[in-house]
Amino acid sequence: MMGFYRVNYDEGNWERLIAKLSSSHQDIPVINRAQIIDDAFSLAKANIANTTLALRTTTFLNKEVEYMPWQTARKNLNYFFHMFGCSEVYGPMKAYIRKQVTPLFLYYKDLTLN
Repeated sequence: MMGFYRVNYDEGNWERLIAKLSSSHQDIPVINRAQIIDDAFSLAKANIANTTLALRTTTFLNKEVEYMPWQTARKNLNYFFHMFGCSEVYGPMKAYIRKQVTPLFLYYKDLTLN
């Protein structure tokens, strides 16, 4: 059967997915890494999942070099940047994203010889 749907796991399975992403994200296919991020953020926007859970699905990105997970995270985090743009959360969010994206920047800087 084919279709478009969101997947909401029970708390234990979310925790296992986040742990796997943190320890060895390459074991999960790249498209599924993007889907996990997208599902978590979409469920958080609908108040079905906790926003903290959605944010935790991005903790592995400091080791990610593939396009799809980053594009999915960027698209979803952009919503939160707009939502929290004038609040005290903006500064810490900006620092978190900078910390996550710096290894990606360095990876491509080295790959392209600056």
